[in-house]
Amino acid sequence: MKVSGLKKAYGAIQAVGGVSFEVMPDEIFVVIEHNMDFVMDLCHRIMVMVEGQVLAIGTPEQIRGNKQVLDAYLGN
Repeated sequence: MKVSGLKKAYGAIQAVGGVSFEVMPDEIFVVIEHNMDFVMDLCHRIMVMVEGQVLAIGTPEQIRGNKQVLDAYLGN
């Protein structure tokens, strides 16, 4: 997977600017982030943790539909 020119801003604050990287098929790329929209756009497989414990693992679609994740992070 190749990502080029990744950018993320929160209003006037630029958190990530123009980052590019490539992850080969046998490599693992870890992102530790609390902004779920950012993670959902970037990753094709997500592990959600709460207080050091795994809450859910899955695709962005599976995570979006997981009630435990919704309650813990997405405020539903």
